[in-house]
Amino acid sequence: MNSERENERRSVRRRTLKTGRIVLPGSWGRYDCIIKDVSDTGARLRLAGEGVILPSHFELVFVTEAVVYPVQLRWRRELEAGVEFFGTPRKLT
Repeated sequence: MNSERENERRSVRRRTLKTGRIVLPGSWGRYDCIIKDVSDTGARLRLAGEGVILPSHFELVFVTEAVVYPVQLRWRRELEAGVEFFGTPRKLT
């Protein structure tokens, strides 16, 4: 990524490899994913397969931390997707 593109970002991305779970609204489905990088405003996900259909809004679970973030889909390219955090995250109990 060039420095010009990085300057467009609202916050710095931090590389990570965390286990995530996508939870679709209305219990329509759950998909495992890898959280490849994260910032204060969003994350980049690696999806398990191209057949995963993502709606515009869903929940992203950071499995290790047991935290659920409401997210909005910002972009999708093949097996990767970018999401923006919105709303208040909550701890799983």
